[in-house]
Amino acid sequence: MCLGVLLGPNRLSIAVLGPLQVEADGVPVTVSGTRMRALLVLLALNAGSPVTNQQLIDGIWGQRPPGRALHALRALVSRLRRVLPAGAVEWHAAGYRLAAPPEAVDALRFEQRVAAARTRTPAEAVADLREALDIWRGDALTDVADLPFAQAHIVRLEELRISAIEDRIEAQLQLGESLRLTAELQSLSTAHPLRERLRGQLIRALYLSGRQADAVAAYEETRRMLADQLGLDPSPALREAHLAMLRGEPVPHAVHPPPEARPPDLVLAPPALPTSNLRTQVTSFVGRAADILEISRLLDDARLVTLLGPGGVGKTRLAEEVATALEQQLGEVWTVELSAVRDAAELPRAVLAVLGSPEPAGRASDRSGDIDRLIGALRSRHMLLVLDSCEHLVRATAQLGGMILSSCPGVKVIATSREQLGIAGERLWLVEPLALPPVDADSRTAGSYVSVQLFAERARSVRHGFEVDDSNVAAVVRLCRSLDGIPLLLELAAGRLRALSVEQLADRLDDRFEMLGGSNRMSLGRHQTLRAVVDWSWELLSSTERTLLCRIAVLHGGATLHSAERVCRGPGLAGEQVVGVLTALVDKSMVMATGPDALGEPRFRLLDTIRLYALEQLAVTGEEQAVRRAHAEHFLEFAERIEPTLRGHDQLDGFEWLRANQDDLHAAARWAAESAEPELGLRFVGVLGWYWLLTGQHVECENIATRALRRADGTAGRVLSVAHTMRALNGFGHQDRREISASLGIAADLGGDENGGPSHPAQRMAAPLLATLTGDHVSALERAGVLISEPDPWMSACAHFLRGETYLQLRDPATARDELGRALERFHVAGDQWGAGQVASSLADLHTSLGDHQAAARHYAEAIDRLERFGVTEDSIEARTKLARGLVACGEHDRAAGMLSAALDAAHRLGMREPLARVHYELGESARRDNDTDLARDHLGRAWQLLRTEAGAAQRRKPGRHGPTADSCVPRAPGVLRSVRMALAHLRGVSE
Repeated sequence: MCLGVLLGPNRLSIAVLGPLQVEADGVPVTVSGTRMRALLVLLALNAGSPVTNQQLIDGIWGQRPPGRALHALRALVSRLRRVLPAGAVEWHAAGYRLAAPPEAVDALRFEQRVAAARTRTPAEAVADLREALDIWRGDALTDVADLPFAQAHIVRLEELRISAIEDRIEAQLQLGESLRLTAELQSLSTAHPLRERLRGQLIRALYLSGRQADAVAAYEETRRMLADQLGLDPSPALREAHLAMLRGEPVPHAVHPPPEARPPDLVLAPPALPTSNLRTQVTSFVGRAADILEISRLLDDARLVTLLGPGGVGKTRLAEEVATALEQQLGEVWTVELSAVRDAAELPRAVLAVLGSPEPAGRASDRSGDIDRLIGALRSRHMLLVLDSCEHLVRATAQLGGMILSSCPGVKVIATSREQLGIAGERLWLVEPLALPPVDADSRTAGSYVSVQLFAERARSVRHGFEVDDSNVAAVVRLCRSLDGIPLLLELAAGRLRALSVEQLADRLDDRFEMLGGSNRMSLGRHQTLRAVVDWSWELLSSTERTLLCRIAVLHGGATLHSAERVCRGPGLAGEQVVGVLTALVDKSMVMATGPDALGEPRFRLLDTIRLYALEQLAVTGEEQAVRRAHAEHFLEFAERIEPTLRGHDQLDGFEWLRANQDDLHAAARWAAESAEPELGLRFVGVLGWYWLLTGQHVECENIATRALRRADGTAGRVLSVAHTMRALNGFGHQDRREISASLGIAADLGGDENGGPSHPAQRMAAPLLATLTGDHVSALERAGVLISEPDPWMSACAHFLRGETYLQLRDPATARDELGRALERFHVAGDQWGAGQVASSLADLHTSLGDHQAAARHYAEAIDRLERFGVTEDSIEARTKLARGLVACGEHDRAAGMLSAALDAAHRLGMREPLARVHYELGESARRDNDTDLARDHLGRAWQLLRTEAGAAQRRKPGRHGPTADSCVPRAPGVLRSVRMALAHLRGVSE
């Protein structure tokens, strides 16, 4: 049985309880080679959680790793990625992880179901356990059974399988099914003669079936076997059952329950002294079940595990949950809270105080004596010691931990810290923020994410009956994402629902340090308010670390090392110092190191809360404007170097760089547009204008251009000219024609640079575009004709394109087709994929008007292929809807339906009303042709509402006498609106 889990567009399932089976979207995937299978199994057994490089190397190669083990591991990961769906294996700061929840792996799903069954009624447990046991198809990990790591997992899984069988039998016995169980129990007892629980169940089944003599004989056989082979007597529970049978009395339900279910009267009396100081939790523990399991496994192999992560991420609670899970196994569990210990000399004394070893009377305390007493107290004991909040005493904790590990073999240690201890034998576990839902998640999808589950759970404690539903899911998702999935912050936010709605709370998180300032009086001091959480970390930083943290906070999209060096250097911090200080901030969990971006560069980012805190501190220093200027100048310089590639063979590479840095480019452009240096803002409009055109970000262009142009007095003519050109190009179909004409007029009048030449190739199109817009077709053809002979193929292509569009307006399709064909050819020569896609779309429209739907379909397909290399845009969605219409005309209805379905998905992802309305219109027309009146009315009604809403929104965006009308503000809306009106009228039986 394989259960799929969403991974991008694919569903992945992995089965290891038997021969290895891998499926993606229900299609078998072949994973060849023992090492690649071992890598997949190691990742699968830790699905959703990172596995360190060292763990992977040890597991795959054992005691004989290759010379360049890390390089070999990366090569193996690369091979595995090629056979699995994209994104299935993710890079992680600690190693690699399988990007799938535990349910994707049959072994982990089996464990979850067995654990869940133990909380059910007997009838439910029987059904659940049977279903869980049916997951097994053969021996566990059979494909990698000979590798070093496998045996421990095989033994554990087999033990769990037998325990599950025992649990199922116990539930059946409670349901009175003893007669049908005796044969099975006799077979199991023979196979596992020393499993006392099975023997006890056999004895009970025989007795309850009326076979008292056989039951007593089975007890005697069990007693002799335990005595002969182990030198042990039967357990007290089994002896009590024996006496009950001899007396003819009822036998207790659980003759020998599993350890976790044994009632207190069946275990040995506890020692007089306490063995733990674990707190009883007053709130539920949401998520991180896999973390508990993995940390417990790490402690099987290592004696020191340090939980690392930023403040509020849940290190303390996770350590306590792990300790609780291991309490019975390890005997003693003690937690030492170190946040109140300010002096390193007091550290051993603090541990002694928790262990109940007071200072001897009459002796002056000294650190070396305290350490000797502590080692003496621990040397012969078996326990788990939790050292909580070590970050302010890292060196002292490392020294003490090293002494304990080397001198006290029975002691295991969990440390929680924002910085690793850095001693031999230490294993690290990164405690990450809770998984965040997608921005556009619906209530069902959002509810599957642990961050949302935690917020909802805590919200219900202050607002009874709170649920995440369609009415509030957008605000809940926005809140969880804004708070980075940090558990403490989500809990503080949930507490505010006593007075605020979740929408009001989400709207006010820019002022989160005030909004989340109230305290949880049961929390430790450093966790009582949001500001206290970050203050604690801030106080542990050096002055140089604080300087870098403040400056790097202006970077929005995650900083590359090069960007950090360029933007953050300045007084008190030289450029060559940045890498060392940045590494220190990563080690202290103040900056997060993430995997390579689309360009293959690692990124360094701040949690949003830390970024806002650092920006507050930056404002106090008085250097905020200087740092923001450095940020803007750095990204402007890069963008100006990259921008020309958008019109040539390196177009996609340039596009990827701009997209990877879009957040920083936009933040810098907005700051520049509103600063005292508007020319900087206009230069951003000029350098980003073509990128905005390619990606359909017309509103971003208009907003930034409008702000910068308000302050444009004294700006150089060439900068103004390019900015107006880009504003106009992005305005076509989106802004009022008068504003576009005004911008083109200014661009044409200002002309080129101070040497007479154009400062941007597109600027040369301003005059012919203006002529086209004003209806002066003759002038437009002449002006564009001058540019046809340009040696630059891109410029020539643009000229042919404009002439082709002009001939279409003049209703000369033959000449238009020739011009557009030449434009397509020249764009191919130039290497401009986007330009070729635009021309292909125009050629497709032309062939459609001529009734040549086969040729139109070919051109639409080319347009879609080229345009979607830049992501989903309005243009690509429009091409898909038109292609669907052409396919219908060619009789290819199934292909048309698939194309419209893909267009609908793309329009939803894009999140813009007009493209979505167009798709709904086409779907409505398709339903009309199929005589499905109800479906047609539904799609056409949605299209109508979306277009009217967009028209009103556009009017609100551009108020005033010169704002666009309801028709002009939606690009091609008048025609679509008329078409929708007519279609709806037809459905009502009314002619229009």
